[in-house]
Amino acid sequence: MTATHLLDALAILLGEKQMEDLGRPVSPLARRSSTGQLEVAGPVRELVQRWFNRLGGDPFAVLDGEDLLAFRSEAEALGT
Repeated sequence: MTATHLLDALAILLGEKQMEDLGRPVSPLARRSSTGQLEVAGPVRELVQRWFNRLGGDPFAVLDGEDLLAFRSEAEALGT
């Protein structure tokens, strides 16, 4: 998963894109390595882990609009 994948997922979450807009029958977020593990770029992994910790490690936490925009801004700063 790269920053581009993360930004696409955020655009879908925000209603700016539809899954069909990605032009693929399967989400690019589901790509796996030959070992079956999801490949995540280091900077993306660090961003997600930092936010996970910020939310208290709660996998069911919900980002409010302001936090979602802040998260998106940080993802955009990673580049594509």
